[in-house]
Amino acid sequence: MGPRLILVGSAAGTISALVFTILHGLMISNIWFMLVPMLIAGAVCGLLLGWSYVLLADKPSVGDWLGYNGLYLILLFALGPISLLVFEPVITIPALLASPNGLPSDLVREVIPLVLVYTVAMSATITLRHGRRWSALMAVLPATAALMALLGLNIAAMGLVVLSSGWAPMFVELLALIVTLDLVYALTFIALDRGWARRSPGRILAT
Repeated sequence: MGPRLILVGSAAGTISALVFTILHGLMISNIWFMLVPMLIAGAVCGLLLGWSYVLLADKPSVGDWLGYNGLYLILLFALGPISLLVFEPVITIPALLASPNGLPSDLVREVIPLVLVYTVAMSATITLRHGRRWSALMAVLPATAALMALLGLNIAAMGLVVLSSGWAPMFVELLALIVTLDLVYALTFIALDRGWARRSPGRILAT
């Protein structure tokens, strides 16, 4: 299962990152200059998420796999309201979009403590949800950390953004992008797993 899991997880993550980059450029702002880092991050996140799930699940299945990804989504979205409670707004949406490297470095430094604490809490929640021993946390923590580095920083910075008129549609678009990213990843993982099973026996996920 090792080589298969590596290829299926990383390929699904790469494809989902490509779709995310395309849709982000169409809906919010052009990030094609970040394509290569996005694809690498997608491959790493895809591999770690798949690997952590297989290590956690007693009987990996399609339904449980979709639930696993859904739990990550719920916990990611929960970070937004927490950010709004913790931080005071310091930057406008136009200034944020005009930043050449995304979130300015001084704001990144401000959200890092929250991101670190939340990464550990999120990993612990996912581990407990699957009823595993604390040693299993070491399988979940790298996957959660990679996902937080790719998406969590922007969500954690929500409380630093001045929510002037017109912010709601952009916020909904961002959430839709994240949902799409996760759905494309989870479904592509399933499709690739089944495709591989046609050429060699066995599957990562049972039906």
